[in-house]
Amino acid sequence: MKETVTLTLEPVPVESQSRAGASNISPSTAFPAFFEVPKFPFDVQAKLDRKECRLTSSDRNKIIRTLYKSMAQYKMYPTTEEYVQVAKALTLRYPFLKDKEGNGYHTWHMSLKRKFKFERTPLAEVEEVKRLKQKFGHSKKSLQPEESSCKEITRPLEINAVGEDATSIEGHVKVLQDQYRRTQPETHIVEDRIRRTFAWRRQEILVV
Repeated sequence: MKETVTLTLEPVPVESQSRAGASNISPSTAFPAFFEVPKFPFDVQAKLDRKECRLTSSDRNKIIRTLYKSMAQYKMYPTTEEYVQVAKALTLRYPFLKDKEGNGYHTWHMSLKRKFKFERTPLAEVEEVKRLKQKFGHSKKSLQPEESSCKEITRPLEINAVGEDATSIEGHVKVLQDQYRRTQPETHIVEDRIRRTFAWRRQEILVV
């Protein structure tokens, strides 16, 4: 007489599958659960070590710039919670940097948000590059003198950066776009392209 073997199959819980998938994510691509405040430039770090609460605008800018570089290694679009996490970590490490009013870290939180917004500006300016190419005479039509008009005329924007024109600026913006799509942008490339487009971005802001 043959023996009958019964196998019972149990479904794997969805939560277990989710945990297994999450474990395959490289930790270097995720924002750290506990942000470690980095070392700041020597002159600023010396003041912090001496617990000097009166910092100049230059000192504060260096602190924000250093925190930005550290955060940008993980993402260029931090969440509100991540901004708060970093601002809190800074004021916990150096309590004398807390705001005198409110939650103590609001000023640092807002400064970080403005820094990231400024550094991401080239992404929002792709259409402006196309507009500049038209103004710089890439077609025969643009070489013809415009008819007189009583309407206000906007003068073409001049790029003062040595060796840069609308075409090269467009190339820099494309490089920045490619870097910002990555989970880990190469900081030195981003900084180089930001520097090369700085004069153009400043003029765009000043044009009325």
